[in-house]
Amino acid sequence: GEGRRPKLAVVGGGVNGVELAASLADRCGDQALVQVITPGEDILESYPKDQRRNAWNALSAGGVEVRLGTKVRKIEKGAEDGGRYRLSVENAECGEEVVEVDKVLWTAGQKPSPIPEGVRESGAPGGSGSPESSFFTRNESGNVVTDENLRMVDSSYVFALGDIAVLAGEKESKYAFTAQVAFQQSDYVAWNVWSTINNQPLLPFQYQHLGDMMSLGQSEATVALPIGGLNLTGLPASLLRKTAYIYRMPTLEYTARLGFNWASKLLMGK
Repeated sequence: GEGRRPKLAVVGGGVNGVELAASLADRCGDQALVQVITPGEDILESYPKDQRRNAWNALSAGGVEVRLGTKVRKIEKGAEDGGRYRLSVENAECGEEVVEVDKVLWTAGQKPSPIPEGVRESGAPGGSGSPESSFFTRNESGNVVTDENLRMVDSSYVFALGDIAVLAGEKESKYAFTAQVAFQQSDYVAWNVWSTINNQPLLPFQYQHLGDMMSLGQSEATVALPIGGLNLTGLPASLLRKTAYIYRMPTLEYTARLGFNWASKLLMGK
């Protein structure tokens, strides 16, 4: 009805869900109600304790409601009341209920993309074989299986990195699904592609954890560095995180644009 604040549901309590919920609360303020729904016993279950505490503080300050141990079983869009969404949720303690929201933002779970229909065993569009017999070497979950050099098993010229890649003999990646891992892998893949072309030895991937960074709003963040257990929060953490992102921009033009954009928003308080 008129005067009713819209209700936004963020499904998933991992880093994507927490960042999104904190950003929405920061931008919307009192204009909307933000809710996080997660089946886990805590948010950010794989993150350090200090970062979880900082995230909880940010969500609490933004008025975000967090529902732990709650699974979304079904989502339906109603025909009345502006087409609000009806979420059938289940909680081990409270049982089943229906939650009505205006928008649903899904960040929970992920799986590899299916094999393209046009790609067959020969590795060329229109080749022979069934869609399941793609030239990609995949495991049961659909991940591309690689050796220690990030080169696909049974191939001399295909490399894989990021969320899709899994080391041979492992059911799932031992690395977090973060940009930090993919960035580091990209350097190795670039080197190994060059090495393959020039008949040089390949480099096995070695991950170096540089810490965890998480945005909790326009000027809020939490950063954990692998240096004496250093943990930052608030504006200093936000500035450090933004500096890291600016450093990773591919060109000076992108670096200048992003730096100017963030500086303008910080000075204007937006």
